[in-house]
Amino acid sequence: MKILFIGLGHMGSALIKGINRENNEHQVYGYHYDDNKLKILAKELNIKPFNDLTKIKKQEFDVIFLGVRVPVMPEVIKNLDKNDLGKTIIISMASGYAIQKISSGFSNNKNLTIIRIMPNINANYQRSTTGITLIEDKKIETNIVKLLEKCGSVFLINEEEFSNFTIAAGCMPAYALTYVNEFQKAVIANGMDSQKAKEILIDTFIQTLESWKLTQNSAESIINAISVSGGVTIEALKVFKKNNLEKTIAEAYEAAIHKDKNH
Repeated sequence: MKILFIGLGHMGSALIKGINRENNEHQVYGYHYDDNKLKILAKELNIKPFNDLTKIKKQEFDVIFLGVRVPVMPEVIKNLDKNDLGKTIIISMASGYAIQKISSGFSNNKNLTIIRIMPNINANYQRSTTGITLIEDKKIETNIVKLLEKCGSVFLINEEEFSNFTIAAGCMPAYALTYVNEFQKAVIANGMDSQKAKEILIDTFIQTLESWKLTQNSAESIINAISVSGGVTIEALKVFKKNNLEKTIAEAYEAAIHKDKNH
């Protein structure tokens, strides 16, 4: 496939790195509004530069990824709509930007296949958890899922669930690292060097989650089995409860959901 990425920020770049890591079948192009920056990024990402969105030939690209911020989307769509896009597939990574809203911007290209996806930063290492809206044409769905699987796991998601998925997967790396980072600070404060603390925490978190994945037990039942009365583990859990950790997480999650739905 011939693929154009519009927007080469952290998410677009992460997907490109994932696709290109074992790529011998796709031609990948990138667009950035700043020509000088485009040249630098194209070299860094090993892609071909493309610098004029109003001069796309019919069927020049099989797939166009929209990886720009929400405020920029209308202008990008307007420029793309100046072309005859034919059967080009449009894939949007913009959070909170509905397919209907994207479609309404294409007044000259009425029959486009428009897809929403939400990857995360782990696409850099082919470990993204990516959501994709269900597609009516199952052949297209299969091909796009196959492309995205180069970057990690893929989940088919109803569009009405997309805000929830965006927070649970797209934003979650930042939340998970915030939690682990605070524990690392605590471990270091108690005398361990930074690198050893990092390795121990990463290994423990990964193995704990992998073990949970392999069992039918709930997280609560595992926590209760570890935190016996009078033991060490339960002391930290008491502090979590005293400081309303559950409420804090719930409020933080709802704040992110609200923002995604009200751009």
